[in-house]
Amino acid sequence: LQEVSVELDYPNRNEIDLIEFYYQVIRGDGLSETYCGSKSYSAPEILKGEPYDPYKSDVWSVGVIAFVIVTDCMPYCEKRPNPQIVEAQRLRAYEYPAKLHLSAECRFSIDTMMTFSWRERPNISHCGCLPWFQSLAVSHNTAHMLKPPFFRMK
Repeated sequence: LQEVSVELDYPNRNEIDLIEFYYQVIRGDGLSETYCGSKSYSAPEILKGEPYDPYKSDVWSVGVIAFVIVTDCMPYCEKRPNPQIVEAQRLRAYEYPAKLHLSAECRFSIDTMMTFSWRERPNISHCGCLPWFQSLAVSHNTAHMLKPPFFRMK
């Protein structure tokens, strides 16, 4: 998943759609060994070439997408070798620009989705319970206020 795969359907449904799936794998309940996608959005286990839970790796990607949306920058440099990116991921070597005044709920939720160990990373159902997503439950009366420049309206 990448932020170009996220589309806000506003004002019709006030929902977020995932689009543009170039590659997908139908899987059972086991771990995947299909490695694809952009390094910038890839979870540590993928960059290390380890079998991985695709659902948990998608949660990592959603965390990266959220980071990009709120900061307008990537958390990690894709041009670096995989071991260096993985070490930066382990150390959480990304920063939230202070000038943005992001809420603690926002930072906590993104940090939680970008938990280094996939076993400790929440699944997508648990992500909906993270404080930032809970605070984003917006009524239709205030939806008109949400017009950030990072969404392309159809």
